[in-house]
Amino acid sequence: MPLNSQEKRDAWPGNFTEYILKIGGKPEIPRYPGHEFFRDVMKAKATNRGEYRQLAAQIVILYQTRRQTGKFCDINADALDAFYHKHLDFDRNSDDAKRFSQILDVLTHLLGDGKRNKIRGHEAIGLVLLVDSLLDDYTRSWQKEFADAFDSFRLKVGQATQERFDDPSSEYWAHYGQLTRANSDRAISIERRHIFFVDKMRATMNLQLKDATRGFGQLEREIIYQRDQKCCQVPGHGEEVLWADAEIHHIQQHTDGGPTTLGNGALVHKACHPKSQKDVAAFAEHWRARGAPARKP
Repeated sequence: MPLNSQEKRDAWPGNFTEYILKIGGKPEIPRYPGHEFFRDVMKAKATNRGEYRQLAAQIVILYQTRRQTGKFCDINADALDAFYHKHLDFDRNSDDAKRFSQILDVLTHLLGDGKRNKIRGHEAIGLVLLVDSLLDDYTRSWQKEFADAFDSFRLKVGQATQERFDDPSSEYWAHYGQLTRANSDRAISIERRHIFFVDKMRATMNLQLKDATRGFGQLEREIIYQRDQKCCQVPGHGEEVLWADAEIHHIQQHTDGGPTTLGNGALVHKACHPKSQKDVAAFAEHWRARGAPARKP
């Protein structure tokens, strides 16, 4: 049989190729058993001809892009090929690479109990990106509820998919299910379904910040960044904010009793972050006058 696209990538030179072989697995070669997440949770088979190595590459690309830019990216064949070629010197021992393996370890621990059908590709993408957002800033309380929250979510998606012809307006179909059917490897589809997935998972888990006085956690920062359309909310500005330059401003100052909640947070460019009492008061008045949720100023 002729080689498929992923089998050809497996033969390309470079450290990224080696990393994906080790993560995704190539069972016919003993040194590439693959991570337990793909073997046990996703139930990868030895005869899959690179399906799970391709998925592993897609998830790593999304994970790396999100960590570096805060944005989503395409993960189609052209995007995969470009990433492989561009990252020949990929550092398999970097902090980000080690963290990715840690995320897979956590997911294997939480979902590897054999109590559910195999995880699908679009689910794996959402799970990895969500856990990446939760690892640093929150106590482990969310881990106790994670599996149940995920099972509940996929049940509702399944029900909505079955009933889509009778009720195409179901939010689980409109905002998630149908986005796994067409253009599912495009950035806009991945972003839209991930925002919905995070919102539903967050609502059913007990998220507790390790240090609530320090500021917003990673997940809250991501939600506000998306909610505010990646634009600075300071009056008169409105320019797009790069992830590296993004800060979250307490509308009612924390020192004045303002809570660290989504409703009390706004995206600002770090150079525009209100600091003086006058600027803080002006921002709060502007926010109240136009009404939340935020939009481009």
